[in-house]
Amino acid sequence: MYVNGTLIKGIPAIKDNFLENIFGADYTLRFDNISFNIPKSGSADVVLKATVLSNPENINATTFTFKANAFRGLDGMGIDQYSGTQIASAALAPAAASTGTLAISLNANTPKTSYILGSKTATSADKEIAKFDVKAENRDVTIKTLKVTMTDSDANKLVSAVKLYDGSTLLASVAGPGAGAATFTNLAVLIAKDTTKTLTVKVDLKPIDGTTIIEGGTTSATITPTATNITAIDSNDDMLGSSKINSGTDDTDGNGNDATAITAKTVTA
Repeated sequence: MYVNGTLIKGIPAIKDNFLENIFGADYTLRFDNISFNIPKSGSADVVLKATVLSNPENINATTFTFKANAFRGLDGMGIDQYSGTQIASAALAPAAASTGTLAISLNANTPKTSYILGSKTATSADKEIAKFDVKAENRDVTIKTLKVTMTDSDANKLVSAVKLYDGSTLLASVAGPGAGAATFTNLAVLIAKDTTKTLTVKVDLKPIDGTTIIEGGTTSATITPTATNITAIDSNDDMLGSSKINSGTDDTDGNGNDATAITAKTVTA
């Protein structure tokens, strides 16, 4: 409660502080042991403010009312005075909590169409082939599963492992799928609201011996931003559906539901 802009008293909105008139429908909150002066023929500006939970479970409209005799005081002669009739009523209708969203795009430093150096006799580890930017909006978002579609021109034999990195940190590694999906599971990639995290895809190349695997094989990585390929939850533990996962740079109709495949340039070994 504020009087003429000054905080007079605050009361925690817990069950014990309310008088129940009708279960689940009508409650009384008393601001007692307060004191402020109203001069003769004057007035005071009394304002109630409420702090609303960021993730309210109940979003029904709530009406706040100063009912009859809500204001009680003593006049200059020491006589009790009451406000009489109901004098004010206002409604508060909290909006439903917004769900987090993800926007996926190619990082500007993702490898261009190029050649990478392999080895004739040994596995060539951690060859970078793609960088993807992932931006969280509305809420913090945690990625739990990510599916990356791979191509492998050499009869699906060139890539022995596909790895997902956050900076220099290895998040997950799966066996090379050939031309198919590399699915990274059991992730916990937290992306704070309104920030962008860059995820890097690297591969291990099998020995290019010229017989089993010949020089000139190609590979590439693609992310298609849908709930099928990306499992994520926001800070309110809401799952992100496909309408909340988009390509970030291709929201042509404004509905945030453009699942345009994002493919890094092909690299040749």
